[in-house]
Amino acid sequence: MLQVQIEDLGVIRFIAPPSGSAPLAIREAWIGVEAPCLFSHDGKPQQGDTMHDVMHGFDVPDYPGYILLQVHALEALAEKSPAAVRFWKEHGFPNHQFALFLFSHESAEIVKPVPTREEFFRRYADA
Repeated sequence: MLQVQIEDLGVIRFIAPPSGSAPLAIREAWIGVEAPCLFSHDGKPQQGDTMHDVMHGFDVPDYPGYILLQVHALEALAEKSPAAVRFWKEHGFPNHQFALFLFSHESAEIVKPVPTREEFFRRYADA
């Protein structure tokens, strides 16, 4: 089973509101938040990948960005905006223990090196 330690993850800091259909005030709450990041996604979907709008569930095109566990992202957001976290929880997030968020590269900067998708899975392939 994949055992990822939070201290081994990269870290991003939000510098702009992420795109998406959540209300602007909720998206703006991310600005300044530093969160652990699994990997940087190149936007090329792999077999079985599906992207959905977080508010409506509609399929959306895949795009380059940072992949975060919803649990980690919301824990980081809680330090700055408990109200934004309440919003996400009221809307069913995190969906499950291993649910992911994708945030565009333009919405964040790297604070601690973030592996590529390939590097991440190569690192944990034998875990």
